[in-house]
Amino acid sequence: MAKSVADLHKTFGIDGSVAIGPGRGGLTCVKLFYPDSCASAYVYLFGAHITSWVDSTGVSRIFTSENAIFDGKKAIRGGVPVCFPQFGKLGDLMQHGFARNSYWEVKTQTERNPQQISI
Repeated sequence: MAKSVADLHKTFGIDGSVAIGPGRGGLTCVKLFYPDSCASAYVYLFGAHITSWVDSTGVSRIFTSENAIFDGKKAIRGGVPVCFPQFGKLGDLMQHGFARNSYWEVKTQTERNPQQISI
């Protein structure tokens, strides 16, 4: 059974480093922050899609269009998608496979130190 966004944040959130909450279109987003830095990344559970990475100097390194649709039906356009098990229409499945149109789950979170967190 899928957990609510609040339950996910309560279970896996880390003050100042990991926040889980609603993102664009109300889709669940894992927001990662590097302590004492401008660095951050946003990863949506829909498609396990990275839509933002800002480096430690505050420069955005990944482009996701303001016009991208976050409806949980079609893959998010832009950013870094998970294309699996095929790329393009090189197989019998939908374009780029099923992974980018699937809802992913957070199962574990390990904090080795504030600079090394696995989700």
